[in-house]
Amino acid sequence: MAHRSPLWSRWTAASCASASWRRGGGGCGGAEPRGRRGSPDRCSLQWGSAAGWARRHDLVASWRCVEFKITAQEERAMRRAIVGLTLMLWGTACVTGGSPKGPDVNPVQQPGERVSSGQEECVTGTEEACSEMGSAHVAPEALPSAREPDAPSPQRDDWAAACEAGEGLACNNLGAMAERDGAEPQEAFALYTRSCELGELLGCSNLGSLYARGVGIDRDYEQAALLFGQACDAGVTVGCRNLAVLREQGFGIQQDLKAAASLYEAACEGGDAVGCNNLGVLLEQGRGAAADPERASAFYNKACELGHTMACVNLGVLIDLGKTNDASKARAAELYDQSCQRGEPVGCNNLGALHEKGEGVAKDLKRAAALYQRACDEGDGGGCVNLGAMFHLGKDGPIDLAKAAELYQAGCDKGQPRGCTNLAVVYSALGKSGARSGLKLLREGCEGGDVRACRLVGIQLEAVGEPGAGDATAEAAGYFRKGCDLGDLVSCTNLGVMRQIGRGVPQSARLAAELYRRSCDGGELRGCSNLGALHMDGVGVRVNLKEAARLFQRACDRKEGSGCLRLGLLYATGRGVQADPDRATRHFKTSCDAGFPAGCREYGARLAQGQGVPRDPAQAARLFEQACAGGDPVGCGNLGVMLESGDGGEQDDAKAAAMYDKACTRGVARGCRNLALLVAAGRGTPRNAKQAKVLLTQACDKGDALACADLGRKGRLARGAQRSALADQAKACDGGDVAACARLGDLYDTGDGVARDQARAARFYEKACAQRYASGCLNLGIMAQNGEGMEADPGRAVDLYWQACEGGSAKGCEALGAAYAQGLGAPNPDPARAATLYRRACDADRAEACRALGLLRAKGWEGQAPDLKKARALLKGACDKGVKEACEDLKGLK
Repeated sequence: MAHRSPLWSRWTAASCASASWRRGGGGCGGAEPRGRRGSPDRCSLQWGSAAGWARRHDLVASWRCVEFKITAQEERAMRRAIVGLTLMLWGTACVTGGSPKGPDVNPVQQPGERVSSGQEECVTGTEEACSEMGSAHVAPEALPSAREPDAPSPQRDDWAAACEAGEGLACNNLGAMAERDGAEPQEAFALYTRSCELGELLGCSNLGSLYARGVGIDRDYEQAALLFGQACDAGVTVGCRNLAVLREQGFGIQQDLKAAASLYEAACEGGDAVGCNNLGVLLEQGRGAAADPERASAFYNKACELGHTMACVNLGVLIDLGKTNDASKARAAELYDQSCQRGEPVGCNNLGALHEKGEGVAKDLKRAAALYQRACDEGDGGGCVNLGAMFHLGKDGPIDLAKAAELYQAGCDKGQPRGCTNLAVVYSALGKSGARSGLKLLREGCEGGDVRACRLVGIQLEAVGEPGAGDATAEAAGYFRKGCDLGDLVSCTNLGVMRQIGRGVPQSARLAAELYRRSCDGGELRGCSNLGALHMDGVGVRVNLKEAARLFQRACDRKEGSGCLRLGLLYATGRGVQADPDRATRHFKTSCDAGFPAGCREYGARLAQGQGVPRDPAQAARLFEQACAGGDPVGCGNLGVMLESGDGGEQDDAKAAAMYDKACTRGVARGCRNLALLVAAGRGTPRNAKQAKVLLTQACDKGDALACADLGRKGRLARGAQRSALADQAKACDGGDVAACARLGDLYDTGDGVARDQARAARFYEKACAQRYASGCLNLGIMAQNGEGMEADPGRAVDLYWQACEGGSAKGCEALGAAYAQGLGAPNPDPARAATLYRRACDADRAEACRALGLLRAKGWEGQAPDLKKARALLKGACDKGVKEACEDLKGLK
């Protein structure tokens, strides 16, 4: 009977998600205060990299919470503060550990938004563009109260007479009254025009506001800028402020932030509250001048004293975030309360957040809910969403998803993008779609600037597409790109994965590396781990093992599972670091504890073999089961080995067959072979020779040499049949079938059915190796070592053996061990490292490696005395598996 691998360990594509949680009590709990953009999500799914030498690039999500510091770019990106969260599973493999969690609350309003209830300001070129760029009326007491359209007005009559007599201010006042009373726009336009022609520059400014808004006349920013400039030059403060808005946005005139700041300051000095507030925004953001929170707070304070309620909120947020010398939460609460009492719902929302957390005020959930409700009723979508979060989390009573959905809907309808995102979450939890599908709601959230929504749309489209729309990977990449551009580092990493594997976007390892570097520099640890993998393999960047180890260490220090796994593999093989099996085992355990399935598989392999830890097959079996449940197919295969042998627990061929089937279905060649052997023997499954042959063929095509040998003994098709299929193989190779590339390399290497052409064989092997096909790397390494089809290059051969070994080829590990034993490509032999690699190959059922290790043990090396007992055991094992030379070696030892 053919020999079966007892256990194998392979670096496969896997990823785990991390959640972004900025700060707040309990790591993953509590209300996150403020943020111009709001808190990052509590536990959002995140895609990771297809790493290592796997041939499949499955993206697998898992769920856990890690500390994450929000970036300055994120903080600037969004004005309204709202809830965080999102546990959307839509077809992704996600270990949630239970029912979906609720959202986090990030309720505080950040400074910077120019549009607030009652005090609108011109910030965009859309219809809702112009805030108090609108008409600068005369003093309120000079205007009559609103009257019915047909009600007589003595003051109106006086102004009409004065206007007719050529008094420009009277014409201006009539225009302001016409605007206020909802008259036809052309009436106000005509009156402001006459006022301006009569030399009243306040009328010119108000006429400019109509041009800027396109009211009563086609929109014309250039004409508006001219009129505002005339008014400003004459000392009309509202003209200066309105001209500043155009300068800031670049509407009708060249954008000039420095000039805008000067104009806002002139308006502020003239007593214009909006000018003071807008200058504070520029100073806080560092636009037009160096960022200066202290100066910004001074202008916010002046605007607040002049009655600008949003400026009070903005000042409160600066204080609340500790960006000024006055870091009193109590003072922030006073400012929020002041603005709330003046009718600014954002102030109510932010004050509610402080009461919810008990910062600066007494913790009072009922008061917080009341304030959120008031903010919501008065038009602030953030208040609706934050109140919805309380129902979602059950913070002041039982969880009520229906009520949460109602409030999220209200927030979404009020333009709060995270309301749309969280509504999609609740719909997913309730198993319904509502009037708008979850995907549509997420799209709305993304379009509104919620980066988590962009990420989640990308995840769904990448994983399962859009119903009835076919492949949507290109669109998924677009959403990840948008999220990345908005500052979501997880989206940058996800886009990097798609760039690396060419899914939905043209493949570019260089661009993938840039995206991973951007993520890593911002603190997104998956980006660090993926960038390290590229440095380790020299893909898109130069090979730099020390840099790879540094990046893996950085990720692992923060308990990022894939970083710990990769770091462990470096210590296990001595690549880029001093080999240290015990340290490798510790890193594998940390990776597993962090929820990374492949880490559990590697740690289980060490427990099963007693490497770096006492042997514990029962615990190893549990870890393989955990890895398998988490999506690691090699873990499934390893669990099958344990079940078949009964090592560590029950012996159960039927369960073993089921595990091998899982591994085989998901691309693990040895799983196919082991299942074939059970099927051929009728153990745990009905005997079926035809099916066994199909399974062996699958395993052989995936690069399992033992399966290929098994097929040879069982009557494999003649090589002549392969010659007749040469064209099909070439077509398959061009289409991305790496196994076909490797088979073509075999044909041209041996001259079987074609003219022997080793240079051409090398090209096919190189193509297979470039796509992580282990046998292609191995064969190319042999050719590089022997100078077949190319110039001999021992250094390149060693690197290719590394790739083959890391890709799961036991023969690759054996070849690499031999290279170290001989000092190939290095100044001196390294028997200690050779022994480590021989052991890895031997454990993977490579009998020749067991023999090589036995001979090395018999001889010993510096720092390691000869060990004839272990040498005999290794040689006997190799002899029993049919290696005749090992039998002769064993006799020589005796």
